[in-house]
Amino acid sequence: MTADNAPESPRTVRLKRLKYQSWHRGTKEMDLIFGHFANQEMENLTEEELQQFEALLEVLDTTAYNWICGVEKTPEEFNTPLFKRICSFKQLKGTVLRDDL
Repeated sequence: MTADNAPESPRTVRLKRLKYQSWHRGTKEMDLIFGHFANQEMENLTEEELQQFEALLEVLDTTAYNWICGVEKTPEEFNTPLFKRICSFKQLKGTVLRDDL
């Protein structure tokens, strides 16, 4: 609940849950990738993009990391514009990923 004791909207609760899950993965690399992306972009995601992000959070960290790094081919169902935004997210360059991606 908020300070005025009004219940939070379902979307607000969902966004908080997704942000928490983004920062509490199994590996530090994926915490940084998904966590920073969620902090910066989550509020502006459409319903469809939120569903896609939730699906990505269900993927094993090592698998998602390999897709993002280009080590493994990303399956079509995950190779969405949202996934491409995550891969090109400005805060990733020069950190946990190669600069040439």
